[in-house]
Amino acid sequence: MIFRGLYHFSVAYDKGTTIDPIKYFAAKENQDLGVVKALRKPVSNLDLPLFPHPLDKYTITLTSHRCT
Repeated sequence: MIFRGLYHFSVAYDKGTTIDPIKYFAAKENQDLGVVKALRKPVSNLDLPLFPHPLDKYTITLTSHRCT
């Protein structure tokens, strides 16, 4: 995508409409060039309390006996 964007920038530069490639690629009207990527949404954490723990049905009580 950068090569396509550089082509469009060079055309705009030759026309005299821009001189800075960073500002050109970051401008809202040039987002369709795909050079500057949109921020992704943060990954949401899985809410585990919504799911029952699989061992809750089978609770095992361990006891220790001391031989005397």
